[in-house]
Amino acid sequence: MGVSQGNFSSGPEGLTLKAWGVFDAAATLIQGYNMATGTNLAVGMKRVNFVAAMANTNYQVVIKSAGGSIALGFTNVSAKTTANMTITLKDSTGAANDPDTFHVAVYG
Repeated sequence: MGVSQGNFSSGPEGLTLKAWGVFDAAATLIQGYNMATGTNLAVGMKRVNFVAAMANTNYQVVIKSAGGSIALGFTNVSAKTTANMTITLKDSTGAANDPDTFHVAVYG
């Protein structure tokens, strides 16, 4: 989407914000920067694809969920490539969960 990086260029430990996005429960991109698409792989498992590839797979990811009937208890980022990553979202009981929205920030 046509949203700019804005003023959020500095992140943890001097890292630079490389991508951010807001996705709905089906992993549809609502708004973002350098996020191409999301794919709903299963309940609580999403793939997020970048517009421009990351330089390497050492990027850092921050995830936050919003909404849904159960509070999010656990997130995990796996299968990191320079083109995309897989995110696992679980509730406080450890069950796979699709929150109303989830927010992703990628620093590198």
